[in-house]
Amino acid sequence: MNSMLKKALVAAALAASTTLSAHAAESLRIVSAANPSGTWYIGMGAIGKVYTTMTPGTDVTMLPGGGATNPPRVASRAAELGVAENSILTAFRNGTEPYKAPTTSGIASIINLQDRINYQIVSPESSPVKSLRDLKTMKNVNVGVGSTGGSTEKIFRNLLKEYGITYDDIRANGGRIVTNGFDDIANMVKDGQIDVFVWIGPGEAWFIVDVSGSVPLKFLSIDPETAERAAAKMGINVGTLPAEYYKGKVGPDVTTFWDTNAIFVRDDLSEETAYNLTRAIIEGRDDIARANPSWASIDPAVGWRNNVFPLHPGAEKYYREKGFLK
Repeated sequence: MNSMLKKALVAAALAASTTLSAHAAESLRIVSAANPSGTWYIGMGAIGKVYTTMTPGTDVTMLPGGGATNPPRVASRAAELGVAENSILTAFRNGTEPYKAPTTSGIASIINLQDRINYQIVSPESSPVKSLRDLKTMKNVNVGVGSTGGSTEKIFRNLLKEYGITYDDIRANGGRIVTNGFDDIANMVKDGQIDVFVWIGPGEAWFIVDVSGSVPLKFLSIDPETAERAAAKMGINVGTLPAEYYKGKVGPDVTTFWDTNAIFVRDDLSEETAYNLTRAIIEGRDDIARANPSWASIDPAVGWRNNVFPLHPGAEKYYREKGFLK
């Protein structure tokens, strides 16, 4: 999708709250991602637009967020609608890292998107790093992990634990942990300031595509046994990164993690609102997929399945009424 279309979709979603009546019956706050050019922000903006179109008299406000912060924000009633990886939702429910205590209420499921998002560990060809094990002892290695507490950073930190590596080890060897946004990290890679960087998301990351146009890249594989141990603790899946990504630069047999995303709401949201949100996502899925092609996976026949948190009664009512849930 070109950048002009992305900007138009985001602008349309953000404008919804100003174009509708100041006395709107309902205001929906959506948390997705901090980066307005990211797939979550675009996809959730498209959901907001479809929802306001199908439900006159409502408005939408897009709020910055992130995978690890979205569940507690919705549970604390700071927003009505959010998106997160299912592994993050599992950690939130169970009280495992990055959370300190279990949370079994506060949010309810709308749909499991059943998409596939891949963890990508990337390094410039010129970087001396050949394996994640190198980060234990190699000098002056700079690693781009994205915002602290985000899904990408959380996964990487927990993966390093399985290798017996901490951020302090990297810093003690003269390296840095770079927590800038991914657009900044892309520019730092181009300038030769980053040796390894990571990302989780659908398909080919916009900033990796950008970097690969001028910087030859290699994709690092996770040791299979280490991957299985880490995945079991994080509630994530192990697979291989598609070899054809980035014009075949990934190559075969790159072991990595993969996950799926889910959309959820406050569990005290009215049944009517949850029903209308579910209806908007299902019946507006073609428009949503045009904005975020990775969400072409939206399928009402399976979207109600395998959610970490129970379905909201309004969502369940929609699935049953339309015959998807018996």
